[in-house]
Amino acid sequence: MVLEALDNCRVCNAQLNLIENMPQIPLDGSRFEKNITPTEYYDSALYLCPECGLYQMPDIKDFSDFYDFSNTKFIKSLNDERKEMFDEFLLLSGSRESILGIEAVDFIQTAGAYYQNSNVINPEILCREGAAEGASIENFAWGDAGKESLDAVYIICPLAHFPKPLTVMKDIFKMLKDGGTGWIEVLNGGALIEKGYYFNFMPILLNYWTPHSLSALLRLAGLETLSIQPGLGGDQLNVFFKKPEKRPSLMEKREKQVQAILGETAKYKNVVIWGAGAKAHYLFGYLSEKISVSHIVDSSPAKFGLFMPGAKAAVEKPTAEIFETADLVIIFAASYEKEITEKLRTQYNYSGKIFCLSEN
Repeated sequence: MVLEALDNCRVCNAQLNLIENMPQIPLDGSRFEKNITPTEYYDSALYLCPECGLYQMPDIKDFSDFYDFSNTKFIKSLNDERKEMFDEFLLLSGSRESILGIEAVDFIQTAGAYYQNSNVINPEILCREGAAEGASIENFAWGDAGKESLDAVYIICPLAHFPKPLTVMKDIFKMLKDGGTGWIEVLNGGALIEKGYYFNFMPILLNYWTPHSLSALLRLAGLETLSIQPGLGGDQLNVFFKKPEKRPSLMEKREKQVQAILGETAKYKNVVIWGAGAKAHYLFGYLSEKISVSHIVDSSPAKFGLFMPGAKAAVEKPTAEIFETADLVIIFAASYEKEITEKLRTQYNYSGKIFCLSEN
């Protein structure tokens, strides 16, 4: 049987490059029959995405039961290594309320011991249904209660089998809490090719990952790669990732700083601004009707005697006389906070309140 050729990458949709034709590959994957059965052969091919670096092979439609006789759950050295990786993963985790595993190696018994709620999804279900267009792994994890947010998720092995890996990772993004973490174990496609492990290239293994392709997958799903480490003598890759914390919008950040300025200036009578740079220009223009200052000082002589738009005080040279009557100094030049504060306290003998408009 000849498998259909691949045209586009499963992750980034770039046009694929044909690396090698692969005739007469036996259908494998821990499949056993009750009776003597002739070998099924497939003529396949190996492709490489020039954009994200994912090696991949065409999909076999309607294959089944490839996990039923998986022996990786019985290998002590591999399980010990997984436990070591999970211990490292726990150091990255925050809350220990809920974890989801996508695996068929019974690792949930180890992982679930650290979390209040744990669940596992059979990877075959995702390969058949959950990775299809429009499907969500939420339904396979908790059914009608699938809105639960996850603190952590791990995927052992099946990322090689997903015909739509990006769909799965986007679902995981939706389910993870902000700051939630994840761990993925996959075959190291680059190492397998370099070592000439032809027997690892079989029709049921669709995707052969590299550090570059894993980073691209996570980035396109909105997730952040924390680290990628080799495992099992380099034949596997272990990836730690997280869902980024929600960041305030630019206008939310502006409003936060504006309210900080207004909150401070409302408490004092004689306010001096130190710094007439770009940030001061912006904020004075925005706050021209709401803020009142006694003096604006700057260390650049080229600005002396000039007005910033919206400001009613000209820029001056810093002097001891200015700070004698000041009861609040706001430092707009946050990059020089330490230097300016030292000058205020030692050179100008200023003992009043100092407020720095830092990035936070």
